[in-house]
Amino acid sequence: MRRKWLFASILAIVLMLLTACGQFHSKEDNGQNASPDPVSEPPQEEVQTYAVELYFADADLMHLYKVEREVQAEEEDELPLETLKLWIQGPEQEELAGLIPTDVEVKDLKIAEGLATVNFSEEILKANVGSTGELFILDSLALILKQFDADQVQILVNGETVETLYGHIKVEEPYSYEDDRNYDIKIFQ
Repeated sequence: MRRKWLFASILAIVLMLLTACGQFHSKEDNGQNASPDPVSEPPQEEVQTYAVELYFADADLMHLYKVEREVQAEEEDELPLETLKLWIQGPEQEELAGLIPTDVEVKDLKIAEGLATVNFSEEILKANVGSTGELFILDSLALILKQFDADQVQILVNGETVETLYGHIKVEEPYSYEDDRNYDIKIFQ
């Protein structure tokens, strides 16, 4: 008889402990009052898609083409950098040519008071272009950044100014696109 009382007492204590710890939910509760998970993830920024303008030369280096593409960024101030990265990847159209190596990195980009300062990796110096190709690269860069309120572009390579990228056009001073070029800018359709 003593064993039955001991067993009943232990069983009652266990049931009270389990009930007190919230192991049994009533039908009205359905677990709705359970505490939230203590490890919560920080809210993630929503990625936005923006339409931007890129510029590429045709394969014969006769014309510069404006191409509208979409770029994704979490914040609007990331757009210039993301747009340059997209430009470096080259065109999607077979008729157009990407003139700079695709392994070029934009190490830094700042736009202030109409001046964009772009710091490229040294791979930008490895493009094999003549004077027209160099002009198209510089004009493409200036036109791309113009949509972000940059009227001039200061080009740096590994944080240093260079006299010229490919031996034809000086870039030690800020560069700007001039409307009086001997070629047409066409819209690729």
